[in-house]
Amino acid sequence: MNRKWRSRATRVLSCNTCDDEFRPEFDGQLYFGIPSYNNGTIQTTKSELENKIGLKLQTETKIAEIESIDIQAIRRAKLNKTPIRSRTVLLGWQSDPTAHVTVWEMDKPSQLIECWMSTDTNTADKEIIGDPFGVVMWPGSILAAREMERVGVKGRNVLVLGAGTGVEAQSAVKLGATKVIATDINAFTLKLLDYGFREAGLDEKVFETRMFDLCDENQKLPLEEIDIVVIADVLYNEKLASYVGIRCWEVLTMSNASLIVTDSQRFHGTNFVKTLNSRLEEQGIAPVEWQEVILYNITGSGIMIDDDQTYDIKARMLSVL
Repeated sequence: MNRKWRSRATRVLSCNTCDDEFRPEFDGQLYFGIPSYNNGTIQTTKSELENKIGLKLQTETKIAEIESIDIQAIRRAKLNKTPIRSRTVLLGWQSDPTAHVTVWEMDKPSQLIECWMSTDTNTADKEIIGDPFGVVMWPGSILAAREMERVGVKGRNVLVLGAGTGVEAQSAVKLGATKVIATDINAFTLKLLDYGFREAGLDEKVFETRMFDLCDENQKLPLEEIDIVVIADVLYNEKLASYVGIRCWEVLTMSNASLIVTDSQRFHGTNFVKTLNSRLEEQGIAPVEWQEVILYNITGSGIMIDDDQTYDIKARMLSVL
């Protein structure tokens, strides 16, 4: 199976003219709360707006169009009696600087996540809670959406593993995918994703959600007729990362699908690439390697606090075409 690893540098995803004082030191930890020079608001000057979305803008009209997108507007509702809120995300696409999606998140996820992370919470209770991390948007989903735009998904079938709130799935539909299958282990997360699709008015004929456990070896990847597999920000711990590596190996050895994996959190023990490359070498497939990309001015949930946070983050990505 012939595959080509895209070894050339990724196009610049963010303008490199930001002042150094706004670039944090990265130590592989969570980056919530890192100061941002624009506090998450859309800027009114061309250079500041370019910094915000990571693109060179050609016309004043585009600037006005982008400024008209209110990323701070929040709508609230209830889903299964659980308070939820909207989040509008600028995608920073080269083809359309105004491109954005609106997803829905759990309004205040801190209690749920704190309970799940607690050392006092036993395994049985954690299974009842389910994976709590998919109830908010994570930066890796934006990076994956940008890579899908670069690769091109029009007329192709896309499988999203650990789809979360749906940034990647909505983006794939907007980019013209023929079919999008979004999977997650958390039933409530899939309901959030479905809710976001309905609210966005996207074509439900091309969209499908499925429950899927990445760690269940008895569940086979639905790779039939899939052209692109996307896995964004699901490397929460060492065990999960090892299974993601196994799933990547399945994609690369059992199908002709392209693979996009992103990770913005870089938790200890989650770098599965060395093990994956050992298995790929046995199959005569070229090794893969992470590319590092800095994402600037990401506004997202504070996770463990109620307020939103705006921060810069150093993410990594695999893109095997």
